Amino acid sequence: MRKLFVCIMIVLLFGCNSGSSSNSGDGGSSSNPPVSNQSIQYVVWDGNLIPSQMRAAGFDSTDLALDFALFSSYGSHIWGFVGDDPKIVYLYDHQDDIRRWFTNYVAGIIAKVKANPNATILIIANDANDRGGLYMWQNIKNQLNQAGIPDNKITVGAIY
Repeated sequence: MRKLFVCIMIVLLFGCNSGSSSNSGDGGSSSNPPVSNQSIQYVVWDGNLIPSQMRAAGFDSTDLALDFALFSSYGSHIWGFVGDDPKIVYLYDHQDDIRRWFTNYVAGIIAKVKANPNATILIIANDANDRGGLYMWQNIKNQLNQAGIPDNKITVGAIY
């Protein structure tokens, strides 16, 4: 049953057409999402999916480097020594693009939740050591709250 729920969530969040704009990691179209009364929980940050979502959005590197780039660009972690690895330097140079991409991704989820009065949000899923949930959750929650999503619709999730 859990696998079915996860599959449904992935299809709802990212669609099944690889050419659709929702596969770009924008959380789906935020313009006029259909209103639904279905009870559903949207997952904002899934540690198992973030690297592939970032690659689909055009950011390429190792999983660990993509995790680091996201929690250093959008999250509360500060970029440290970048070194001379071209992929890390590229991610560092595109931190504004990474922040913009994830902000828009969260905005897409916000639009879906606002369109469904029974929808809730899980901020963090599948976090693990060095995945970045610790650095991401508060900034995500702030964006949700600033968009008018009340705390009673938000669950933080397990952070490591």
